[in-house]
Amino acid sequence: MKDGSVIADRFRLDDIMSRSGTSELHRGMDLTTNETVAVKILRPSSSSDSNELLQRRLQEFRMLHNLKHPNAVNVLESGLTKDNIFYVAMEYLEGNTLREILDSRGPIPADVLADYLDQLAGVLDQVHEHSVVHRNIKPENMMIVADENGNERLKLLGFAFAKILSPDANPEAAMTQAGMVIGTPAYISPEQAMGRRVTKLADIYAVGVSCYELLTGKLPFYERSEMLTLIAHVKNEIPRFTERNPSVKVPEAVEAVVRQTMAKHPPERPGSIAELAKLFREALGGKSTSNSVMPESTNQPSESDSDTLSMGVVLAALGLAIILGALLGIWMSGP
Repeated sequence: MKDGSVIADRFRLDDIMSRSGTSELHRGMDLTTNETVAVKILRPSSSSDSNELLQRRLQEFRMLHNLKHPNAVNVLESGLTKDNIFYVAMEYLEGNTLREILDSRGPIPADVLADYLDQLAGVLDQVHEHSVVHRNIKPENMMIVADENGNERLKLLGFAFAKILSPDANPEAAMTQAGMVIGTPAYISPEQAMGRRVTKLADIYAVGVSCYELLTGKLPFYERSEMLTLIAHVKNEIPRFTERNPSVKVPEAVEAVVRQTMAKHPPERPGSIAELAKLFREALGGKSTSNSVMPESTNQPSESDSDTLSMGVVLAALGLAIILGALLGIWMSGP
């Protein structure tokens, strides 16, 4: 849509911050409050794939509407225009994603990460309590902004792949079923990689992978192809921190907690992000950095568009499940 257009007689679209194949993210103005907002526009498409993506986006923003938490993006309004174009207006965030902080400053100190985990526990455990799995936890989808007192506040983004696990949900209406792989390969849990039904423990695994990367500057599994990366999550041993980055200095007790969080078998992982945060802080000896300094802020979109797989939104797991199932059998029976 053109700059200067007004959506729902309330939100004026200003400059475009990002654009993807199906959506545009604008910086805008709420004409009722004169506050800067972020407005996402989903362009209509006749293709079934795009319509499915639209349904996921609708689910995402309905979920965010109901998720009122200081560590989640605040959705102001969403709906359809008279031209049948879907829009969502959100708070405008200024800050840096953990990806940007990692890329610009290097590995994050463990005591700083402990504070981020405390905040992530508040919002992600609330998501899980509502029988929702995020399925795309990664540094790009966590942003650090300044709150009203100038302290660091973590914001969880990227709910486009979220899945509702409510027992009274209509299974025929589910966006994805067992046998489909959803997420970003570098952070995906073994059960996701095999196309199995996921629980909140898949998110906990992804938090573990994110912690590994944020502490070392390196991913634990990053193979020549995304398929091989998925296989590595299922079969390969987790490399020691110093194997991936010999210069890293992280307490062994902290590394042990991260490795537990990335256990191949879901029941062996911490049962919640709060439990993980507690274990992490205990491994540090209870240290806190609540007065940690904010990195210099840059203007960022208030929702990540990096939540699509570079090899496609969804990998059909019919062939993938056969390959990974065979490999899993080898792994379970091998030395």
